Amino acid sequence: MAGWTVLGRITGTVFEIPQAEEQKTMAPQMGWVVTPVAIHAPGLVTAWYDPDAESGGIFAGERELKQIKEGGYTIKTLSPNAAPEKVMETFVTA
Repeated sequence: MAGWTVLGRITGTVFEIPQAEEQKTMAPQMGWVVTPVAIHAPGLVTAWYDPDAESGGIFAGERELKQIKEGGYTIKTLSPNAAPEKVMETFVTA
């Protein structure tokens, strides 16, 4: 499968030190703030970002992606009154 394609809009620049430690020893790096516009996963799905949409965007190929994902689930149902431990066990197993 080919790599994903990400389309974004550069909305700003930042200077940050890419270091997690309290004491910074590296030089600051310039970077871009990118607002997502669309993501395309070849053969799977294309998604357009919409911050106002409840689902976060508009999706093409979502049905096909759902079929691919569901094919890999080992457990498909769970009792509505299942204990929390069973729900977690099922989530980890599936």
